[in-house]
Amino acid sequence: MSQKQKKASAATNKLDEEGEEILSNEVRITQQGKPRNYISYAMNLLTNQNQNQIILKAMGRAVNKAVTIAEILKRKAQFHQITSLSSVEIVDIYDPIEEGLDRVESKRYVSCINIVLSRSPLDTTDIGYQPPLPLEEMQPGDTRPGREVASSSAGSGGGDDGAGGLSVIPTAATRPSPSIFDVGGEG
Repeated sequence: MSQKQKKASAATNKLDEEGEEILSNEVRITQQGKPRNYISYAMNLLTNQNQNQIILKAMGRAVNKAVTIAEILKRKAQFHQITSLSSVEIVDIYDPIEEGLDRVESKRYVSCINIVLSRSPLDTTDIGYQPPLPLEEMQPGDTRPGREVASSSAGSGGGDDGAGGLSVIPTAATRPSPSIFDVGGEG
């Protein structure tokens, strides 16, 4: 790609620190971001931006958050999924503050995940392919950003319940089953 093409591409698309192009349907997940924000952004891409598929990308400690977000999105709409894992070598270079000391290089490998969620069928022969969930596992709820569903459970503090800002209504699948450790004979 020539310099002129790179400048034209940079003018129309976003670039990351390494100069890689960030696609318009790409969601880069970090450890610090809130899951509800990523879910709202992804749903906005799918509904308002008319994207057919989205790509969730994460590295390091954000990998588990990307998987959680993908699972929540898959329960809102029927998506085909392809997941791929990789690792990248990161080299940290420390320049000495004092004169006469050597430069220190530290190499480490960081895990990466790339999750493609698509409304249309994907390559079913791919090793990371997962078909859409059955309809009985779907919990579409309200997909409009910024609106919460009222919960019928008592004692809900309204805080972050780990569901990414979504209120969870207990069903047979989410309700705890009685166990031998229950006290008072309830359940």
